[in-house]
Amino acid sequence: MTFKITKDVWPSVEEEINIVLPNDQGVLKYKDIDLTEVGKIKIRMTVAPNYFSGGKLELYIDDENGQKIGAGDLEVGLTDLGFKALVIVIGDTKGTHDLVLNDILQGPKQDIWWHRNLGV
Repeated sequence: MTFKITKDVWPSVEEEINIVLPNDQGVLKYKDIDLTEVGKIKIRMTVAPNYFSGGKLELYIDDENGQKIGAGDLEVGLTDLGFKALVIVIGDTKGTHDLVLNDILQGPKQDIWWHRNLGV
């Protein structure tokens, strides 16, 4: 499920964002990302500990069965609520590829809110 957040929807938002609600084993694909000389990717997310207790985020190129270029642990404390950033160091990758995020979640509801804003 995807939501587009604009100033019309949320007047205090500084830049337009898309929020995605994946679930366990969910796959999110960003098309045509130039990964040349990118050493790490920063993913911003919003978490709610009542619904999510951690997991792993894996990054692949081109499709979910493609080359794995990085992974990061999603750790949420009992009092964590709101925005978090996860920085994932990626392997040497050249050229433009689809960037695929595969989430492996744990917890009662197994949901997390991802922000489209990727820092590459």
